Amino acid sequence: MNDEASFKGITGEDKTKLFHLTLNPKHHRKHDNVLIKTDLDSTQIDHVIVSRYGIFVVETKNWSGDSVIYGSSKDKTWTVFIKKSKHYYPNPIRQNYKHRVMLSNFLEIPLDKTISIIPIWGGCNFKNGTPEGVICESNTLFNGISYIKEIVNNTDIVFSDDQVFKINETLMKLQKATKFADHYHHAQHIKHKQGEKSVKTEMSKQPRTSQQRASNICPRCKIGKLVEHKATKPGVKFFGCNKYPTCRYTKFKKIARSSKLNTIRKCEDCGNDVKDEFSFCPFCGAEFE
Repeated sequence: MNDEASFKGITGEDKTKLFHLTLNPKHHRKHDNVLIKTDLDSTQIDHVIVSRYGIFVVETKNWSGDSVIYGSSKDKTWTVFIKKSKHYYPNPIRQNYKHRVMLSNFLEIPLDKTISIIPIWGGCNFKNGTPEGVICESNTLFNGISYIKEIVNNTDIVFSDDQVFKINETLMKLQKATKFADHYHHAQHIKHKQGEKSVKTEMSKQPRTSQQRASNICPRCKIGKLVEHKATKPGVKFFGCNKYPTCRYTKFKKIARSSKLNTIRKCEDCGNDVKDEFSFCPFCGAEFE
């Protein structure tokens, strides 16, 4: 087995760790699998690299094969084609933003002094341009230069040596206090959240019962009720779930047209002639009874 073949079997985090060996520990101190907990949430960061030039927050991905990715920094999920197989993954940029926020709060440092880096191992091609901070690396053993350059090319000093020492000391104490059970409970918490999402997805696929339809229950979340909103377009009704923004279900329903819709009424407020298909005056906004 050659070096390249054996390298493909290594996880994304292990590949990243290998290239961390090329960093000078005097200038860049790395911390792996950093778990930060609060009373309400927890997050696990793949790698944190502390330096005078900022704190690099690294979220690694290992998508084997030359993947083709449809997605931007703002999308909730990315569509990834790997060897003609279609997959949906959470946007790692959004994931890493949460990591940065929780890390900056924990260390009590400004968010803009943390830098997001996302190396994607296996080779990738973004159809709409590679987002900032994302590094596409191939599976070859001697690649990874772009990832290291992304770190060492930051040369603007933002922390003093004393600040760097305190940050490293804080992270070392955190990792020393973090037990195996903490990582286990975090993993279970993530599985539970994913399970809740899958249950909601399955619920949305189930048709409403006759009782739910009669009660105007939302067909997506099966919890909220559909309420009518004023539609700006004439000839339609607009319904939305009253659990918005938790549930964003919407529905437009066309109003049956009749000969009456061709009649004209006079607006009592402004005196303009208005087609009867309007429920309000388009000139002054007055609502008709």
